[in-house]
Amino acid sequence: MSKMQSGASLVALACATMISSLWTDVARAQSTDEGIADIVVTARKRAESLQNVPIAVTALDSVALKNQSVQSVKDVQYQTPSLVIAPTNADRNSLTVSIRGQSVADTLLTVDPAIGIYIDGVNFAKTVGTELASLVDVERVEVLKGPQGTLFGRNTTGGALSITTKMPTYTFGGELIGRTDYYGRAGGSIVLNLPISDDVLALRLVGSYDRRDSFGKNRIDGLGIGGDLDGGSIRGTLLWNASDAIEVVLRGDYNKTSTSAQAFKARELFIAAPGSRAAAGAILADRGATTLAGARLAYIADGNTDKFWDANQNVTPSHSRVKSYGGSGTITVDLGDSTQLKSITSYRRLTRDTLMDMDGSRYNLLEVNGLTSQKLFAQEGQLTGKLLDESVDWIIGGFYSHETGNDGTRTFALKSLGLPRNVVDGDVINKSIAGFGQFTWRFVDKLSFTGGLRYTKDTKSLISRNRALSTPITCQVPSPDTPGVCQRTFKDSWDDMSYTAVLDYQPRDGLLLYAKTSRGFRSGGFNLRGSIDPQTFLPFEPENVTDYEVGLKADLLDRHLRLNLAGYRSSYKDIQRSVVVPSGNGSGISTVIQNAASARINGLEAEITAKPTQALTLRATGAMTDAKYSRYVNGLGADLSGLKFPFTPKWTYTLSAGYDFPLDNGPLHIQADWGWQDDIYFFPDSLFNGTNGLPDLRGQKAYGLLNGRISKSFEKERFEVAFFVRNALNKKYYAAGLDTGSSLGFSSGIPGDPRLVGAEASIKF
Repeated sequence: MSKMQSGASLVALACATMISSLWTDVARAQSTDEGIADIVVTARKRAESLQNVPIAVTALDSVALKNQSVQSVKDVQYQTPSLVIAPTNADRNSLTVSIRGQSVADTLLTVDPAIGIYIDGVNFAKTVGTELASLVDVERVEVLKGPQGTLFGRNTTGGALSITTKMPTYTFGGELIGRTDYYGRAGGSIVLNLPISDDVLALRLVGSYDRRDSFGKNRIDGLGIGGDLDGGSIRGTLLWNASDAIEVVLRGDYNKTSTSAQAFKARELFIAAPGSRAAAGAILADRGATTLAGARLAYIADGNTDKFWDANQNVTPSHSRVKSYGGSGTITVDLGDSTQLKSITSYRRLTRDTLMDMDGSRYNLLEVNGLTSQKLFAQEGQLTGKLLDESVDWIIGGFYSHETGNDGTRTFALKSLGLPRNVVDGDVINKSIAGFGQFTWRFVDKLSFTGGLRYTKDTKSLISRNRALSTPITCQVPSPDTPGVCQRTFKDSWDDMSYTAVLDYQPRDGLLLYAKTSRGFRSGGFNLRGSIDPQTFLPFEPENVTDYEVGLKADLLDRHLRLNLAGYRSSYKDIQRSVVVPSGNGSGISTVIQNAASARINGLEAEITAKPTQALTLRATGAMTDAKYSRYVNGLGADLSGLKFPFTPKWTYTLSAGYDFPLDNGPLHIQADWGWQDDIYFFPDSLFNGTNGLPDLRGQKAYGLLNGRISKSFEKERFEVAFFVRNALNKKYYAAGLDTGSSLGFSSGIPGDPRLVGAEASIKF
């Protein structure tokens, strides 16, 4: 029996055994507890019960986050159907987020994400630095699935991930948390709640710091690589009840981390590809070997390290350094007659510096130094209210954002052959303005209709200074603005209309059925990595998704069994994909982003929670995502419609079991979680596709991860000690990777985390 099967069997057997022995006690449990707790969410910009929202939403409250050891944003995927979160190739502190088949792995300032990420209502325009988001002192995490364009705006075609932190209260208190693990982690957090003036002013402060050794070693210099931590964050929230009608919330945060870069491992070299012969030649130059086959074997050998998490990195020391900070102000004014005015103003800054060897070998095939700076200002206004004896809830609003920054990448390919370093250098300005409105009308008893519209206009510009650091320097920008100055300005704008229409029916309390359609779009942009060929700088247009969804949310057995189901079909058009095109100047081929494809995505999602006794909670989730291209033609005329969607496993499921032992001096909680996903593809158009006598290296075969946690509380839960394990079976898998099959010819991978055994201790005061 495989480790995957044994892990799944372990949790499934525990669930089945507990259900069979304890479900007979449901009637008694119903008289002593209230069943499955309700979760209040703000998926429709107003507070309401999760079970009353006619949208597919997964919500995890603070208790679930703690019991399941959800310590970072990427951990949320193990409890959410249709959600995949992976590291990006660009740096360890940024994420690729995929929901229902829609994802963007690039972190360039000229490319927008398909999944919106929000913290306390403030949008993070890019996924750069999102792994820094601390989940310490978080009230809940909501994952909204499907287009959210009406209320959340553009770039939410796949959905949105919303994090809500805890608010200050008017009672003094706090918490100290210490953390350690097998890899020498030393970290902790402090939460401090300070009532400054009774019922008027309160402050909540949260600070965290973590340091940890690496999972592996760089076999070239002996330094650690991959998995190390060295960074912290500070967050503050000030609550001011200025009057009975006015509430002001001011927030600020600062995050900084410095780690090693991604630990790329060499996997395969395709010497039959024309471009890859140059890479093989670079290996020959380094080793003095005499055959292409020998060069291939030398490259593969560098990936066969004794320890899976070791790697070869030529750049020393490799690094990923990210600093971000920002603030927001939310003002809510009660205007009377159930009408509220809300203003959300935010400003954020971010810098990133990365240096890495992306081929994962001792040979100088591809070294990258990335530098990014970003500033983002955003303003949103909302007016909400009720009409017709409170049978209608409505919201209207406006949104404006202004993003500026510089994106620079210095790439050194095939250093042994003396090729010059290429520089991508662009100043970016992205502006967006939108107006929206939505209403929910309970027009007959138990039957409601929701309708919404949002108009958005985006204006973007790029000032490119791309060049090759040859002697003399070679300008890579076509037709510069000023002769003799390597600089060209590009500008374009797009507008679009998004909508939502929902019909929901509640025949009784605890039962909701709904049918929904929605449309959203992801903004267009520019090819930052363009070259002297004019067509490589052509803008790409927005892509759009029209979604049709039906769902059911049911609380059964006096709220001791919860069943949430959703089925959907998405029409995905003008999909932005990186494609190979012939260079207009006859110099070969180039890779650019184009609106190259259309697709349809069908899917099913299920979440089941059972609480047969007050002490036992069982949970299972599952998803089927069937994503297929109806058209996908690259710039060379090749039909790619048979390819798989990236970061989209067809099947996923999770199983969880948690049990509380009510002891006299505090409860003992035991938690086990199993998550499994089908085959996943990082680069489905790879030449490493199982043909040509080469292995299929397009992604990662199906695998599962087993996690667990045991915690014991003392003195009315004032003290707690916990032990946890992640990836208990020590599964070796790749979480992401890089493919250069059509150019340099190599494939490299980023290993997922190994088994992590650790402990936490906390004290509340």
